[in-house]
Amino acid sequence: MPPRARSSFLGPAIADSGYVVAGIGGAGMIGFGIPFVIALLNPNGKPDSHYLTDADARIYANRYNRSLLRKTVQDVKRSNAMGPSWLPSVDLGTFGLGGQF
Repeated sequence: MPPRARSSFLGPAIADSGYVVAGIGGAGMIGFGIPFVIALLNPNGKPDSHYLTDADARIYANRYNRSLLRKTVQDVKRSNAMGPSWLPSVDLGTFGLGGQF
């Protein structure tokens, strides 16, 4: 009895799927591998190219301080509007007169 030819449920295109998968893998290696090698060979600048001038530092510090002040004022207004979170109390405890202030 001669060997039966393998038939595919989806047709002859499935027989070539190994080549398609290998092609996609190769394209992925080229597409992601080349930029990776370039990044390894050319690091992100030199140490002297990552500096901040005095004027830029002052601008960023002032911007941060204004933002922090604005947020602090909002938090204080919100906490004052809610009122105190606790009230003073005096009670007769286990060991005599006690209280929280």
